[in-house]
Amino acid sequence: MKKTSIIFLAVFFVQSLVFALPLDEQKALKELKNEMAKIQDEIKFLQLRINKSKSESAKTGLVQMMDGHKARLEKYKNKIEMTEKIIGGKSLEPVEETPHKSEMPVEKKIEQERVKEVSQPKWIKFEIGSGAGFFSAATAIIGESRFSLPFLWRSANTSIRVACGLAQSEDTSRRYVPVQVDGILNFPAGVITGVENYLGAGLNYAILTSGHTSGSLGGEIFYGVESDGFEGRVFGEIGYGILRTGFSPAHKGLTVLCGFRKWWGI
Repeated sequence: MKKTSIIFLAVFFVQSLVFALPLDEQKALKELKNEMAKIQDEIKFLQLRINKSKSESAKTGLVQMMDGHKARLEKYKNKIEMTEKIIGGKSLEPVEETPHKSEMPVEKKIEQERVKEVSQPKWIKFEIGSGAGFFSAATAIIGESRFSLPFLWRSANTSIRVACGLAQSEDTSRRYVPVQVDGILNFPAGVITGVENYLGAGLNYAILTSGHTSGSLGGEIFYGVESDGFEGRVFGEIGYGILRTGFSPAHKGLTVLCGFRKWWGI
């Protein structure tokens, strides 16, 4: 178990070093300005939705979501100022609007989305990914799919996660194949923490354990942070969970996972 823990900690440390590698300052400044322009467009888009919405509860959720984007905007402004100081106070020329910004006014964007909802078939979009680390204090590798739900709770979007993996107990005496179903609240940056983050809880069922027998119901609660990276989503998660067999002591403890997800559609 100690060797396994050292290996996972080493992997986590190496990943941290990779994310910490500095980009070229000029390129970084352009990317920051592009991201800031995207956030400004999203704020305009949300403001239009607020103006057109007739539901007070929906308006409240949209306002809180817009406040989160505004908090992100301030952080990007601060990063741009710091980057400009690093390169000697010489700011770059304003970045040209990319086609997705200048091609179409924000006002037209919301109308086009309404037309799409009526005229185009519904496509199922979801995220597929995997994570590794500790689940309920058991060494684990887990694959997952996340599906967005059409519900808002204050500033949070909602989603459901279905996952399955392989876990091994601390003393290596028992293995589990748990299946999870979790509900998740996804918060924008600026709510709870300065990065995109989420809270969730759910149930798990050990469909198979050592001895080719099925287990029993367990559960988990968790908190995670995530960000864009490697053309997908990189995430880290911490929580507490319980794995049950129904005929032996429950395996419970800390959950610490890191992993990667990517959008798919059918």
